[in-house]
Amino acid sequence: MKKNCFPGTLVLLFVLLGNCSFAQDFSNKGKDFWVGYGYHQVMNAGNGQNMVLYFATDQVTNITISIPGTGYTQNITSPAGNNIITSAIIPKAGMQDARLMTEGIQNKGIHITSDKPMVAYAHIYNASVSGSCLLFPTNTLGKEYYSINFKNISNSDPANCWFYVVAVDTGTTSVEITPSANTVGGWQAGNTYTVNLTQGQIYNVMGILTGNSTPCGPNTFTGVDLTGSKIRSISASGVCKRIGVFSGSGRISITSTDCQSSSDNYMVQSFPKSAWGKKYLTTPTEGATNNMGSNYFRICVADPTTVVRVNGAIITGLTNNFYYELSPTKIPNLIEADKPITVAQYITTQGQFNNGSPGDPEMIYLSPVEQTISKVIFNSNLLVATPSSSHQHNVSVVIPNGGTALSSFRLDGATPPVPFTVHPQDPGYSYIKISGLSQGQHIIESDSGFNAIAYGYAQAESYGYNAGTNVKDLFQFISVRNQYATVNFPATCKGSPFYFSMTFPYEPTQIQWVFGAALNTMGIADVTLNNPVFDSSWTVSGKQLYRYKLPTPYTISNSGTYPIRVNATNPTPDGCSGNQEIDFDVQVFDPPTADFNFNTNGCITSPVQFTDNSAGNGRTINNWFWSFGDGNNNTSNNNPTHTYNAAGSYLVKYAIRTDVGCISDTASRTVVLNNAPLAKFGLTTPLCAGKPVTFSDTSTASGSNTLVKWTWNFGEGTPVIATNNASQTHTYSNPGVYTASLQVETSSGCASTVFSRQITINANPVAGFNLPAICMPSGAAQFNDQSTVAGGTI
Repeated sequence: MKKNCFPGTLVLLFVLLGNCSFAQDFSNKGKDFWVGYGYHQVMNAGNGQNMVLYFATDQVTNITISIPGTGYTQNITSPAGNNIITSAIIPKAGMQDARLMTEGIQNKGIHITSDKPMVAYAHIYNASVSGSCLLFPTNTLGKEYYSINFKNISNSDPANCWFYVVAVDTGTTSVEITPSANTVGGWQAGNTYTVNLTQGQIYNVMGILTGNSTPCGPNTFTGVDLTGSKIRSISASGVCKRIGVFSGSGRISITSTDCQSSSDNYMVQSFPKSAWGKKYLTTPTEGATNNMGSNYFRICVADPTTVVRVNGAIITGLTNNFYYELSPTKIPNLIEADKPITVAQYITTQGQFNNGSPGDPEMIYLSPVEQTISKVIFNSNLLVATPSSSHQHNVSVVIPNGGTALSSFRLDGATPPVPFTVHPQDPGYSYIKISGLSQGQHIIESDSGFNAIAYGYAQAESYGYNAGTNVKDLFQFISVRNQYATVNFPATCKGSPFYFSMTFPYEPTQIQWVFGAALNTMGIADVTLNNPVFDSSWTVSGKQLYRYKLPTPYTISNSGTYPIRVNATNPTPDGCSGNQEIDFDVQVFDPPTADFNFNTNGCITSPVQFTDNSAGNGRTINNWFWSFGDGNNNTSNNNPTHTYNAAGSYLVKYAIRTDVGCISDTASRTVVLNNAPLAKFGLTTPLCAGKPVTFSDTSTASGSNTLVKWTWNFGEGTPVIATNNASQTHTYSNPGVYTASLQVETSSGCASTVFSRQITINANPVAGFNLPAICMPSGAAQFNDQSTVAGGTI
């Protein structure tokens, strides 16, 4: 059968259901990552900490971990199925020591690559003093960041707060860094410094320590807060390169008194400024008391004139022209702004703000509602404290109420164990907090996008991270116009035409599409557009965007992942003027395979059950089309039932479509239905009590069907079921009116309607006569009949 050769009604329906164009969005699942071995206080107090990497995979995956600057390499292969894989411990001594303990350039970037998409995490721990974070794939990274930290109070010394930047592109990456506080290396707050890095090099920045805190006493150690430090890539040789930025603390307490208590290190990867949003919906973390935790929030602005509202009210009190701080609260909040902002949520030290125990400090970057994802693999396995029975793992989700978002939401394939709650600040959204998760990998998914955070506690320990987000540049992105796709990343189908377009926050003077050798060999040549003209324009968050579409449709003949680069000349006078390099992967998928079976008794009176046996070939099937052959269709589910109105032979056709817009061939099966058999019987006479009555079957079956079952009910006693003798005899003991019935059934299970008739069973007559009184031999005797009958006449 020719590929995608549907009946016209199928094509029309898929057109009506289809969507058209989606921007280049990226999830936290990828094949290339960079990270560093961030500072932990114990590095200067015995070096007992360790760093490992975790990988959540759903198929056999070959993973390589390398530190190019030190020559270190390790290889891992994950088994088939859903798994959490742990790396070997990252070197912390000797020639391959990867620790970031001093300020300055260090050739210690950790590079992670894999042959299949996966989710990656970093974890640095010493006993219960552990911190972990989710890693963002390299293709999600941007060029401008801000560090977000917190007041660095600790019960151990030295416990600096820090941030570092890692160069991820080849060539020279020039980076401007403006610290918000004085640093260990002598940098002054507010001054801008430029450093040049090569791929894999890190510039590590550490805030100064400020000594013991009074009146807290000699065991409280303090350091500066680096929140608001700005890091951005600038033109080097006319090109801005991507960078990754991480923030954290070697050890920190977050308390109600600003005095030391139980403390923990933390680490988090920063969102690029281009991925900030204008609307955030928060939920409190699960707490040890009152079923809810109190959380600090910091709301960060790049432009001090940004108007920020919390639950509808404008807030004031901007600190360092960069952030507003919300006091610990247990209330779900709506945070909105007229310009892009980013929001950080903090878990406090255990026992603080009535949060009880266990738990410890943690910081989580939140995603705006503009950055959602519909499926997340996350790891509830980032605690090292013993015993493991004390570990608590949780996930919180914010999701829109529209359509089937809530009803389709699943945790590990099942309906969540607790209900959703309408968000009190925005009735268009609901949230759910699921506690008591088992240790290991979990999957949450819905047919609609959502935001999620995952977090957990043990005694004097915690972890927390943004579990689900698309990290998309809201202002500059690639689009693949694949007519039926419902995913937010560049994807298309093998052999199906699509269009490329590119959106910029400026009007480039030249755009060059570099498709790469693999696509070049398929006849897809590189394209250079001089003085291009945009085909559409719109405004996002006050910034004008321009879209440039390639006019020619493209078709890729082989499935796979193809790297593509867009080079654009930016004429604007910003830090990244000149040549822009935008790299992305277009993923080409095989179409799904449609298949089904059906269950019927062959009878027109019974519905036919259809069962989907299709394969999505690695993608989620999200549309089904059934043509039942009688003019009726179904698109609501994959396992429908259908009742036909007349006997006959029906050609049923079935096609499916995946979330990336790939359409299957049409599968077809023939359903043959017959009229139901007719039950009927006759009676022999006489119909007298105590005498056998013969019930003679005269039932019929249509077509080639054969009757195999007769269910008799004589109106008294237990029905008789016969399988090889159609006619029956029955003796009624007493006269009366009885309803006798018969139902017959064919070998396929098709049953007739019940045929019944009333019969009257008569009483038997009673013979009698009188004896005459006579005198012999005077005359003849007279015998008189005295017989009786209850019904009828003799």
